Amino acid sequence: MIVTVVGVVGDNLSLHRVGGFSACFGKRKVCRFCLASSKKLTQLPNEACCVIRTADTQKSQIAAVEVNPANSKLYGVKGKSPLLSLPDFDVTVQLLPDAMHDVLEGGVAFVLKHVLKELISSRVLKPSCLDVISEFSFGFHDKKSKPPSANKADGKLKGTASQKWCLFCLLPQLLAEDIPVGKKFWEVYLKYREIVNIILADQIPEDATVFLAVLIDAFLRQLVRLFPGLRLIPKLHYLVHYPRMIRMFGPPRRYWSMRFE
Repeated sequence: MIVTVVGVVGDNLSLHRVGGFSACFGKRKVCRFCLASSKKLTQLPNEACCVIRTADTQKSQIAAVEVNPANSKLYGVKGKSPLLSLPDFDVTVQLLPDAMHDVLEGGVAFVLKHVLKELISSRVLKPSCLDVISEFSFGFHDKKSKPPSANKADGKLKGTASQKWCLFCLLPQLLAEDIPVGKKFWEVYLKYREIVNIILADQIPEDATVFLAVLIDAFLRQLVRLFPGLRLIPKLHYLVHYPRMIRMFGPPRRYWSMRFE
C-alpha cells in the first residue's frame, strides 16, 4: 500500500518549525509561502507583489544556510525540514494555511480592535455600546460561544476563536443601527466579512477564488489607507496566498485547526 501525504495541518508556529522556516513573526521573513519581510507587509496587497517560494529556491536556500548560517536571516530558512524525506513533499506549498488562526484568531481580532477603536474615538459609537455584548440574548447555538466583553479602552478582544467568530458574525445585529451608512471604518469590517464568508464556505467554486483575490487586495489597501502607520500582522498577510491554496487544496474548513481545539 502506498501512502501519500497531501498536506500538514497546524498553527503557524508549529508549521514554521517543522518546515525549517524561521519561527520569529515580529521581524525579517515571516511567511512560509513567500519571501515577505515584516516591514514590507503593507506593500504586498496581492500575491503578484510577492516573491513566491518554490521547491527549487528552498533547496538552494537550505544549501546557502548550511554553508553560512547567517543566511538564515536573509531567507527566513533555518535548515532542512524532516518532512522533505517524504516522497515529493514540498514545504513551500504543503504546510497548509490555517483559517482558524489566520482568519479568526488573528484577522477578526485585529480588524474589530481597530474598527471599534476608531468608531469610538470618532464618537460614532459610545464606549458603553460594548456593554451590549454582555447584555445581548444569544441564541441556542451561540450560547456556548458567547464572547466576553471587549476592552472599552482599545476595543481589544479576548476569547477563543469560536467566541471571536460569534461576535464577528453577530456584530451588525449588535451595533449596526448606531452606525451611519457608508461610514468608511465600518466598511473595513464589511469587506473583511465578505472575505471570511468565502474562506469559511463549505464549497468554493474556482471563479470565487478570483473574486476572493480581488476582495483581499481591496481590503488590505483600504486598511493601510485608513490606518496610516499601521503595522500589519503576518496572519493578515497570509490572506494573499489563500486563493491559490484554495485552488490547490479546496475549502480551508476541511483542513483547519478548529477540530483540534
